[in-house]
Amino acid sequence: MIKIFMEYRIKPDDRLAYLEVMRKVYAVMVEEQKVKNYQFFEGTDQPSLFVEMFDVEALEDYERLKHLRCEAEPMIDDWVQGGKEKIHMWAFKEMKTC
Repeated sequence: MIKIFMEYRIKPDDRLAYLEVMRKVYAVMVEEQKVKNYQFFEGTDQPSLFVEMFDVEALEDYERLKHLRCEAEPMIDDWVQGGKEKIHMWAFKEMKTC
């Protein structure tokens, strides 16, 4: 399982419009893209800073979603400060301790 983190800052004036579209994003991610454990957060000490977290089965799934969400059809880039170039996405694998 690969843990994915997305991070970006929304323009304060666009926050409500962004939150509305996130309902669609949630549906796309869970129902169409089949991600697991989808979560969505706003920074408590940094308003308008948002993080999405979810799991995918393989690195190939991450690459496909990164292309979809950050390059091809970002879905939220109109509201992100700096546009789609400021949507950051990282993949992590769990490390087992001895």
